[in-house]
Amino acid sequence: MFREWAQSWAKRVVIKNAIRMISPLRNETETAPGIAEPASEADSRAGAITSLQPFNRFVYVLSVLERYADRECSILLDCTVEKVVEARMRALQQIADAVSFEDTAEIALTHGAA
Repeated sequence: MFREWAQSWAKRVVIKNAIRMISPLRNETETAPGIAEPASEADSRAGAITSLQPFNRFVYVLSVLERYADRECSILLDCTVEKVVEARMRALQQIADAVSFEDTAEIALTHGAA
């Protein structure tokens, strides 16, 4: 039984340590420092995620990528469920805008060269 939950426990410890190190609620208005612009279209989504404000980025990774429930995210991040929902909506909108902008710019460059 231990091996079955060891990975889950280890992941949770890593997440809790990351939250403690970054303090996403205290650094809510900062952007990710030292992140270079993405070099290719494949990297544009990753760049959009890494450019999110820390709290929004944590909520996005936990709720969308790791599929944690809103309640679990709120417990880990020590905030309300409503704040988690709002942060996820902001993150999804910002990522969609960034990816859409990249796609639009690429289309414009492609059509301009033709």
